[in-house]
Amino acid sequence: MGTERVSFAMRPSGPPLGKPCRSRVTAVPEPCRSRAVGQVRPAAERGPCPGGVRRGNGGFTLFEICLAIFIGVMIILMALPSLSGVLAGQRAKKLFYQFDDLAREASNHAVTERRPYVLVWDNSGVSSRPLAPASAAEEKGIGRVDFGDKMAPGLELHAALVQKPPRIWTFWPTGTCEPATITCHIADAPWTASYDALTEQPTFTSP
Repeated sequence: MGTERVSFAMRPSGPPLGKPCRSRVTAVPEPCRSRAVGQVRPAAERGPCPGGVRRGNGGFTLFEICLAIFIGVMIILMALPSLSGVLAGQRAKKLFYQFDDLAREASNHAVTERRPYVLVWDNSGVSSRPLAPASAAEEKGIGRVDFGDKMAPGLELHAALVQKPPRIWTFWPTGTCEPATITCHIADAPWTASYDALTEQPTFTSP
């Protein structure tokens, strides 16, 4: 009894022999292809990639520049009123300090020399001198503050016995003065100061 051999041939897996293997290739858009394969193309040869707007060299767009300028202008316009108020307040305080120094000088002379001193008003300013000058030099005054043509501050004497007293404010040797209110009407530097008769201390206010 004979023995019959049966052989099995192993068929390789995959596509049939003799047929090339086809691979799927995904097309890359031309403007972005160099990025996809890891190559860098010159900037002059690259176009904008689909799906967005590309900025050149990390700069700003015209819209962003205009927006920044607009915001800056708005901030400046909002700050101008506050800045103007601060500057006006500084000018008002400067004028008041000049006047107050003149008043203190008159008071010191009155106490030291034991004779009354006065502040005398004219159309453009205020001068300090003795109530009874002893010489022509004293009559001209020992100090002065100029406010400008027809811009001298107003003077209100609360203890005056007449309706329109002369614009003269008196300081006595006792270290007291007539109660008075001084009002500066300069448009960009207004202020008001009320002086106490006993202490000669002012109460300063400015809008």
